[in-house]
Amino acid sequence: MFISATPRRAVLCHATDDATLLIFECTASDSSGVLEIGKRHLFASRKNRRVFSTRRACKLHVQIKRRSSASEEIAENLNLSTDKVGKLTFCPPLAADVLSVATPAALDATVFLDDQLFESLLSALYSGKRPQWLQLDIEKVGTIGYGWEPDGSRMVWKIDDPSKQASIDVSGISMGIELFN
Repeated sequence: MFISATPRRAVLCHATDDATLLIFECTASDSSGVLEIGKRHLFASRKNRRVFSTRRACKLHVQIKRRSSASEEIAENLNLSTDKVGKLTFCPPLAADVLSVATPAALDATVFLDDQLFESLLSALYSGKRPQWLQLDIEKVGTIGYGWEPDGSRMVWKIDDPSKQASIDVSGISMGIELFN
């Protein structure tokens, strides 16, 4: 299973070479279909949300890090391997309080790329190339499945408590960058 997104903005955070972090702020692409998240939220483009007008749309933030920056503890906690490169987390909305403003529900992905691939991505971005699309391969047996539609255009992420964070595995990431016109 996968979700497709359109990167709208990229932010590069660079403290040290090991702590370089690339964040893409994304919206759902029309080709992504619909990802229902619990009973109240979804990840879908405006075109695909019409039927689900009572649900709140989520944006997607994808954090990309160098694989070498993951400590042994982080790699072990995430079970990073050749079949799992990160995780996708549903972050429920937070109400405003004295110290903070309200935040809507969102999807946050953390992905670790091979160092050489990470450097290639940074080089492309430094040269002014912009990603046209981004795709995350997601999976978690028993938690995420398809809806009744025969074309597989709707996926359902079962979340027991929508007021708490929930995570699923990211088994791969793909990105389309136009290298020449």
